[in-house]
Amino acid sequence: MSRNQKEGFDQLIKWLQDSESTLTPSQKQQILELIGTKVRQPHAELLNAVAKASVTLSGSADDIEDLFHVFSMVGEAAEVDRVYFFKNYEVNSEPGVVYSRQVAEWVRDSVSSQLENELLQSLSQSDYPGMYNLFAKGEPFKAIVADIEDAKLRKLFQSQDILSILQLPLFVDGRFYGFIGFDDCTHEKKWTTGEISALEILAVQLTQRFETKIVREQLEN
Repeated sequence: MSRNQKEGFDQLIKWLQDSESTLTPSQKQQILELIGTKVRQPHAELLNAVAKASVTLSGSADDIEDLFHVFSMVGEAAEVDRVYFFKNYEVNSEPGVVYSRQVAEWVRDSVSSQLENELLQSLSQSDYPGMYNLFAKGEPFKAIVADIEDAKLRKLFQSQDILSILQLPLFVDGRFYGFIGFDDCTHEKKWTTGEISALEILAVQLTQRFETKIVREQLEN
């Protein structure tokens, strides 16, 4: 293990020990075991990137700039082509229907950005119920795009040149707040349990960042 990796893992362990996160003791133990068993495995780089993300996300700087920095580190380590965040919103004419818009993105130079894609500014729970139903249960959405049975969802991803995808829901104060996603536009990547576990740590870190921001804004008002 390199010195940088060791420092990264130490930071992640400290975050797990100090954090008042939504992780249960059992989940924290699973993550600690993952760190211990994957040190010499490919997941070591990904865990190291997630560890560094905890430092960035604990600050109070610009959200979009921080997210881009974190997504860049994690995207490189996960060997994907895009990493992004969608935030939920509702419209007055459709109470109770969840919409999502993309608000932050990192993308490799060789792959097209989707940040200005108008289709991604109003994704609807009613249009893509299969994906959103998983999110509502706190479960990840992962797929080889060519194998997706829902034709509308498959075409949405194919229009962005996505071959493989992983998306993780974010819950802020118990409310479905949005999701983060990871696109592979180069390979039909099959996501491993270890990779998903590592990225779920990132999801918790982002949740805490947003919760802290909301509390800070409430105090300022």
